[in-house]
Amino acid sequence: QGQERASNSKTSLTEVLGLIKGFIQPAEISIIGLKVEVENMTQVSLGSLTHSAGESYYLISDLQSRDHLDRNIYNPESIVTWNQDGFFINQITLNSQLAIQDIFLKPEKSASMVISVAGSKVLAESDLKSSHRISLESPSLSIPSLIELAKPDLESAGEITKLEINTSTGSVALEACNLRYENQEISRASIAAITQDLLSPFGKPINIQVSVDDKIQAEGIVVLDRQILDSSAELDLTVNWPKFPTINGELHYDSREAHLSALALDHLRATARFQIDSQTYQAKIYSEINESTILDENLKGPLNFTARAKGDFKMAKHSGSLDLFEMGFHLPNFSQFAANGKIIWNWPNQIAVERLEMISSEAVAETKLNWSNGILGVDYIKVFEKDDELLSVEANFPVPLSTRSLNEILESEKEISLKINSKPLTLERLSSFLPIPADLSGILHAEEFNLTGTFFNPLLNGKISLKDFQSTATPQLSPAEIVIEVQTDAKNLIVDFEAKDPAGQILKLDGTFPFLPRKWLDQKMIPLDSPLTLTVKNDRLDLRRIQPLTPSIPNIRGILNLDLRLSGSLMEPRLNGNINANNLNTSRLTNLPDLGLNLEIKTTNQEITLNGSGKNGTANLMTIAGSLPLQPKTWLGLPESEPEKEFLFEIKDAEIDLRQVQPFVPMIKNVQGNLELNVKATGTSSNPQFSGDADLSITKMRLDDSPFSEFRDSRIILNLANDIITVNESSIIASGGKATIRGSINLASKDADFDPIFDVEVEGKDILLYRTKDLNFRGHPNLTITGPYSKAKIAGTLKIADSLIYKDVEILPFGVPRTSETPRPNLPSFSQSPKMENPIISPPSGVMEWNLEVDITTEDPVLIRGNLIDGQITGQNLKLRGTIGSPKPSGTVTTEEIVADLPFSKLEVQSGSITLNPDSPTNSYLDLKGSSKISSYLVQVFVSGTIQNPKLVLTSDPPLPENEIMLLLATGSVSSQLANQEVASQKALQYLFETLRRRNGEKDKSILQRFLKNSGQIKVSLGDTNQYSGQNFSSATLNLDDRWDFTTQIDEQGQTRAFLVFSVRFK
Repeated sequence: QGQERASNSKTSLTEVLGLIKGFIQPAEISIIGLKVEVENMTQVSLGSLTHSAGESYYLISDLQSRDHLDRNIYNPESIVTWNQDGFFINQITLNSQLAIQDIFLKPEKSASMVISVAGSKVLAESDLKSSHRISLESPSLSIPSLIELAKPDLESAGEITKLEINTSTGSVALEACNLRYENQEISRASIAAITQDLLSPFGKPINIQVSVDDKIQAEGIVVLDRQILDSSAELDLTVNWPKFPTINGELHYDSREAHLSALALDHLRATARFQIDSQTYQAKIYSEINESTILDENLKGPLNFTARAKGDFKMAKHSGSLDLFEMGFHLPNFSQFAANGKIIWNWPNQIAVERLEMISSEAVAETKLNWSNGILGVDYIKVFEKDDELLSVEANFPVPLSTRSLNEILESEKEISLKINSKPLTLERLSSFLPIPADLSGILHAEEFNLTGTFFNPLLNGKISLKDFQSTATPQLSPAEIVIEVQTDAKNLIVDFEAKDPAGQILKLDGTFPFLPRKWLDQKMIPLDSPLTLTVKNDRLDLRRIQPLTPSIPNIRGILNLDLRLSGSLMEPRLNGNINANNLNTSRLTNLPDLGLNLEIKTTNQEITLNGSGKNGTANLMTIAGSLPLQPKTWLGLPESEPEKEFLFEIKDAEIDLRQVQPFVPMIKNVQGNLELNVKATGTSSNPQFSGDADLSITKMRLDDSPFSEFRDSRIILNLANDIITVNESSIIASGGKATIRGSINLASKDADFDPIFDVEVEGKDILLYRTKDLNFRGHPNLTITGPYSKAKIAGTLKIADSLIYKDVEILPFGVPRTSETPRPNLPSFSQSPKMENPIISPPSGVMEWNLEVDITTEDPVLIRGNLIDGQITGQNLKLRGTIGSPKPSGTVTTEEIVADLPFSKLEVQSGSITLNPDSPTNSYLDLKGSSKISSYLVQVFVSGTIQNPKLVLTSDPPLPENEIMLLLATGSVSSQLANQEVASQKALQYLFETLRRRNGEKDKSILQRFLKNSGQIKVSLGDTNQYSGQNFSSATLNLDDRWDFTTQIDEQGQTRAFLVFSVRFK
């Protein structure tokens, strides 16, 4: 009977849990040291579980277990609350990156919890029936932290920014950014899907949308099968790849086969099929594009081709063909050409270019290539001009399919061959294929240039000649002939180079060098015991012939004689000979004597000695001497190397006319002066020591395109000894200012990196600090530069003096009528930094890091002048801190006696200050107050706030709205007055008169200009309104002196009156 009653009753879960709660809640529970082992799965241990009688909470401490990766899981403490609402667990810690928080269960009604992954929150909630929802509550969820929970050794990157799964709506939404796996990177990706039953998705259509970086988008329907490969899909694809037209495609997947079709530009189509079970594919691409530049900037004209391919991924076999009907190219520095041909492949056995033809307006090139059985064969490469064959190439090289490196190819013992033969070709012809300068002419001929043998023992033979070689830059020189012969013999490369003209030999070079490429690759270097010989000789080489190689020295002139002999080996080289250069000059120095250089080189006992001298006309320019021990093993750092020996190089008694240096320094426009120099270098290559002195005297020098352009009567004296450059008291006079420099620069840096230490003082008077057409700043600096180059400090004082800001402003451009559109004005903006007309050239990054500690004062006020403004500014407590690259100015700039001459009044700035902000140098604080008397109105102007966010307040007495005040300042009248056409015309006439006076008031060439020059004391006012009677009148006032004025007026009815005014002013 009991069983019958139990089966008929419908006891709910809530009632069962309530019954259990009734037994447990009144009891006091204490469980300590509980261990439970689940066979073949895990082991769980519990430190303690306690419950006080009558309480609704249970305390669980020291809960430990191990996860699927055999990692410890430790939960220090959890509180379980069981009351009439249900169960609540505050948190369960699974590991350092994963925890479950705020777990709530209301039996038969709802459940929820928060999953914490590396600090990100994911909310899961359910009605315990059919509505379940998972959503990301934090801004992002780290993908590496998520993967770390399951597969720690998988490297990846990225963040999930949106996650929403809702079974009630059947929707899934996922967004992620900055994804990276191996070499693949995706900036943004999103997936959105909707289905009727998310809990049972199989066999039902799923609408899906996928987007990757806004480049690839897919949208369509997917029907999932429990066997995933038996699913089906219908998707529309859009691919927006950078610099490529949009590709639209369709993907159909059904019956374990995929079909893809794509289209771009309506004339570029592709179709493909892929069979899952057999892993085979078939594809076809064809194009009938009329203008292909849209695909690539180097393509020109039509692009017509058809490509077919098929293959088997299981068998790794692929075959196909490409029929290229027409393709146009136009590469930089080359003529436009068209290509056609056919390529077939049957991988992994053969790839063949059956035919490839390239046609330009000047020539035709044809080739046929074939790779088969590990041999790359070039049947021919031929170049034709009309029917004349200009060049032919044939070659065979072993290139095995299994090749993994260049060494494997070089180890092959199969024969190689390369034959190059050409007919004599003019350089003009070759310029169609090669970037040859247009000023060169000649005839090039490559005669039977052959490479044979094997890679291990190659044989190279050939001859190249260039006849009638000439440059239009030197038409006075006879054409030259150059012949180069190369041949290999007994593993040596023999080179014979000779250049000559009708007058004789220009240059001859004969040499024998080791030619063992395989050995060089094995040892990664050329053996030092390899013998070599090289002889370089010439008989009076006219340097004008090398003018194309020295474009920075215009029209170089002189004669060079060489007689050099190199013999021995790299281990023990021997160099002997002479170098003589005479009559050296350029077209820029025709009024200076020619230079000469004589050097004698000898090798004795493994030491090269150098002796010579330079000549300046007939006078001695300098003396050169030196010695260099030959230690190749030491220089290369070989183990058997000997200790370093000392070298010596010395230039003595050098006296150089600076005019001879000018051609090598383009920024110097002209210069007069000289440099006396003595330099000596001794020591070893790893520890060189330098000493010497220099005395630079500049009588006059002008630089090109520089604000500090003029130097006069300047002298700099330097001494170098013990790695310290001493700057003796030197003076520089530039652009009207004089600077005195003294101090030292220590080159013996203790750090590994070269970091010289400065200790220099600079004092100046009227130094030009900055100059443009509108700005001219000078000052008296007293500065020191101290510390290492990497973090030097500039400290001291700077007094601003004799400085000017000048700017003319033309409100309305009266002048000749324009026949073209007036350019849009470049209006100033408070939100942008002004663009300097002559930007300062940024120093190297090291100088940009130098610290600044400079106090600035204004010894003389900085004058502000212009056709409409007059006044001056001074500075108070100005300081310059920070670095050169990031200066931080502070202090206050105060305006004084600023008067702006507006068209109908004068605006006086009674007080004004600009407070510099060191944290934002371009956003200083403004505080300006000004006023203007216009007719019967007193206008006051207030400007406050930062430069980037200024606040302008306008007031007037009698009161006017701000827009009326702006109109009053611009026209001298309010809108009600300008409604009268006669008054408006009079105001325009008055403005025209004022403009002509400002523009011509300083001139006195014509009668009008003389009148305007003397009209400054007369104040004319047209179209004013009497504030009491409302009548319009015009007036003219003449200033007799500071107290007396004479005024005459005429009203609109023609009535006149005159006043003699005596002014009494009170302070």
